[in-house]
Amino acid sequence: MKIIVNNKAGIPNKYIRLAVWKLKNLNKRLKRLIYAEIFIQHHPGALEPYETVIKLGIPGNDIIIKERSKDLKKLWANTLKKVVSSVKKYKDRLTDRSKGHKMSWT
Repeated sequence: MKIIVNNKAGIPNKYIRLAVWKLKNLNKRLKRLIYAEIFIQHHPGALEPYETVIKLGIPGNDIIIKERSKDLKKLWANTLKKVVSSVKKYKDRLTDRSKGHKMSWT
C-alpha cells in the first residue's frame, strides 16, 4: 500500500505518524487498500481552521473522508474514527453472511 501525505498546514510529524500507523494497521486487517492520500490544510481566518481529507483507494469506489476542527487532537481522533467505521462498512459489504446458514426443508 502506498501512502501519500500532503501537509500544507505544517502540523507536527507525530500526528502524521499516527495516521500512517492507523492506516497500515487497517491494511493488515482489510488487505484491500491500494493507496491512501492524506491532505492537511490550514485556513487561518476560519472558525475551524484545520481541515483534513483522507482518500482511501480500494477496489471499486474510493472512500473519501473529510473533517474540520480547531483542535488537532480532536481532528485526528474524529477523522480516524470515521476511517475505521468506513472501512468496516466496506468490509461488511464484501462479507457473504449466507454461508453456513442454509435451511434444511427435510
